[in-house]
Amino acid sequence: MRYNKQVSGNLARKARMNSLHRYARYAARRILFPAVVAALFFVSLGAAGISPVRAADVGKTENLYLPTALVRPFRGSDPRRLVVVCTPAGYGDPANSARRYPVVFLLHGSPGHPFNFLHYGHFPERMEDAVRAGQMQPVIFVIPDGNYVGQKNGDSEWADSADRKDRFETWIVKELVPYMDTHYRTRAEAAGRFLGGVSEGGFGSVNLALRNPRVFGGAVGLSGYYDMRHFGWGHFIFNDSDALMSLNSPLYYVPERTASGRIPPEWKNLHLFLGAGAAENPYADHTRRLGDALRAAGVRDVTVDTAKGKHDWNLWTTLFFQAISAFLPASGTRG
Repeated sequence: MRYNKQVSGNLARKARMNSLHRYARYAARRILFPAVVAALFFVSLGAAGISPVRAADVGKTENLYLPTALVRPFRGSDPRRLVVVCTPAGYGDPANSARRYPVVFLLHGSPGHPFNFLHYGHFPERMEDAVRAGQMQPVIFVIPDGNYVGQKNGDSEWADSADRKDRFETWIVKELVPYMDTHYRTRAEAAGRFLGGVSEGGFGSVNLALRNPRVFGGAVGLSGYYDMRHFGWGHFIFNDSDALMSLNSPLYYVPERTASGRIPPEWKNLHLFLGAGAAENPYADHTRRLGDALRAAGVRDVTVDTAKGKHDWNLWTTLFFQAISAFLPASGTRG
């Protein structure tokens, strides 16, 4: 009996020691190591003369769930759609209560989610860096969920579906834009609204700006495909309708309108930035061709940048802030 108690006691002590060792390893891996890395990171920033963004320097991020009858739930039965809104630092300061801010609607790719711009692109922090460096104006980011129930990867093309059950373009233009102008201190004019997106969202941002030039002042299209008839997944949401795919293919309708003389007069005032990786085809090819077509249509501010890079957030983040800083410089003389 004494032997069993001794064995039991030894086993209990061994178990406690093992537990302590496991916790020590966990703490070193999950707590101590990240803390050391973070400390070294901030020391390196200071040595480089770069002031890191602090929590107090970053604005507020809100996850809104807005009811709509225009778009069905992607998963589940909740009729509300997620819209992430990021206001800049100082937005809530009483000293800025009369200030109005430009708005940038960010459209994700597929498969994708609004949080991609936060977790992979770190757009709010990078915007604050650019503002503090005197490179751009502070903006409000609006990031809607564009996932479509009719396709397994949620690829909506940010367009109205052929069956009219999922009207993403109408939702953004007719509901989301007015909601932002009503509930936030926005510049409620086309010159104060821009679109930006990556991949599917790159296409969507340019397509929506061209189709709604009285609503938006421009777009940053990154790694977009611009001929829905021959690339992309438009056949799902457009039900293989060649007419609908053509109406949503800038590489088709921009030359067609130019040839027929039916160019919307607002196009000439749009600010458009088209970017892609140099070897990222067909995206780079579509980007170059659409840039030529837009210039031929009389759009005065078209920038095409096929930079070294690939279909990822390193390329997209660099090009996006290059573009938006040109659209909305700190001097406020453009946009």
